[in-house]
Amino acid sequence: MPASTTIMSGLPKKTKRRPPGEGTYKTNAKGQVRLVKMVNRKWLAGPYESTRMEALASFSRKFASGARERDSLSFTSSAKRWLSERESKLAPSAFKSYACWINKIELDPLGAMPVKDIKEHHLRQWFVRQKLAPTTVRKRLGFIHQIMRIGGNHETYRPPTAEKHSRRPLSAEECAKAKEEAMKSDLHLDSVGVLICLELGLRVSEACGLKHEDYQNGGVWIKRSVTRTKGTLNVREKTKTARSARWIPIPPSLKEHIGPPRTGYVLTESNRPGYPDSLQKAVRRVCKRAGIEGVPHLGPHTLRRTYGMTLLEAGVDVVTSADMMGHDPRMLLEEYARSRIDLKQKAVETAFGTPKKKPVRTRIRTNQRD
Repeated sequence: MPASTTIMSGLPKKTKRRPPGEGTYKTNAKGQVRLVKMVNRKWLAGPYESTRMEALASFSRKFASGARERDSLSFTSSAKRWLSERESKLAPSAFKSYACWINKIELDPLGAMPVKDIKEHHLRQWFVRQKLAPTTVRKRLGFIHQIMRIGGNHETYRPPTAEKHSRRPLSAEECAKAKEEAMKSDLHLDSVGVLICLELGLRVSEACGLKHEDYQNGGVWIKRSVTRTKGTLNVREKTKTARSARWIPIPPSLKEHIGPPRTGYVLTESNRPGYPDSLQKAVRRVCKRAGIEGVPHLGPHTLRRTYGMTLLEAGVDVVTSADMMGHDPRMLLEEYARSRIDLKQKAVETAFGTPKKKPVRTRIRTNQRD
């Protein structure tokens, strides 16, 4: 071997870098090859062929015609295709919600436009035309963005920041009035519904899905939710989030209303769940009879906020309070730990009230003689 020749072992071989956008070829166990390539931020895989040249040609034939067909589809057609492809992966209630959204957008001029032609000003005009709650409109706008991205259109519209609702929990006096009025009511929904929201802190969907069979060891397991879509009740054997599945001890005021030997749903005392809007009307009805006024957006969620605030004021630690409400501890502190009006007034009186006058000390002089 010549002296000038050296052998370097252990070094990796230099690989030729593939140009961006060319894609890569994948080989299966039979030795067939297919082209995998990213197009419009989405990975596409062509059919398997015997050679790379054939795989490249098949990839071009498959996705060139698909792109032309996709560009000619209206937004409604694209959304319906997307929903049909994911029907098996969605929960029945989620599928109904998406179908309802698509039907609403189909009646709007935006639904007839091709996906590739939708611009930011079209989304802005659609947003202005909506008469629904701001949160619902923003959710539908996110769904529209998702369908547009699948169609290769990355136009977006960011609506102005919505004003936060001024919410507050009930004061101790208001809680006592609501509880007293609920226990005097002859309607089962009024009495039990208010107590469940006020002393268990359940969401509306969780309260409507609560069963007597969920009772165990002096508490109840929260394991299902009930929603309403276009007048149809949807019972999901699944909670809103993973944290929402929890066990909550029952207070003394509810022990006679929940648990065996009764069966069925707690709010209706039957095998049919209650309607969420019926529970909302019951809470407003009881609070109105109790003379509770001046509470913005008064409803079952107000009682849930009161429940969380009561736990924190009683000295319960944040982790336990969040677990009983089915929330993240940080979420509990940011959204639910809002002080009551009476506590704010007491804080101002303590900090800035009229200071107490100090008693005047008088010295008594005595004549001391030597």
